Amino acid sequence: MNEPTFIPAIDDPEQSLCVRCGLCCDGTLFERALVSGEDDLALLRSDGFHLHTAGDRTGFALPCHHHCDRVCTVYQRWRPQVCHTFRCALLRRVENRELSWEDASAQIDRTVALADRIWAQLPVQNVQESKSLKQSTSAWVQAQTAAGVDVQRTYTKFMLDFAGLQRLLDLHFRTKVEMEPSHENGGEDVNINVRQGTEHE
Repeated sequence: MNEPTFIPAIDDPEQSLCVRCGLCCDGTLFERALVSGEDDLALLRSDGFHLHTAGDRTGFALPCHHHCDRVCTVYQRWRPQVCHTFRCALLRRVENRELSWEDASAQIDRTVALADRIWAQLPVQNVQESKSLKQSTSAWVQAQTAAGVDVQRTYTKFMLDFAGLQRLLDLHFRTKVEMEPSHENGGEDVNINVRQGTEHE
């Protein structure tokens, strides 16, 4: 697997795993991240975060615009509070000495490689239209279905890879898994069997 082009200098070995991964930032693990009461919303907006409020919860869509090549480009400068406090299940196991750094790193490599393979098969997005993996896959499935393609049969390998990735994320990274409703397409369900965490908090 290719290494990121830029890796921040991190003294903490556990946190060094984060900058090799990026799954919580790039829209693979979550669709959005929630801001906290400690965040300066004006600063977030001025830094390019597009904030959305639903009920009493405010957050920003993922992938994050500061994420590039699996790395947070502002990791050592400034980040929203959720980026400082979030600990995925894998990192928690390393911090609790339940899993070695080497084994965690190997699991990250396997998962990132599979995620990269899936992302590479989806249409390229520009920065303004970037969507999470679930949203991107749903849109692609809708487009293929509208064109008369039987996605489950024609793209069996892709769908199996997608399901396999969700299983890896459930087993090793997610602390809480939520079942998402199937995507609506003009009233017709397009079931891609997606399991993806919704909110990064």
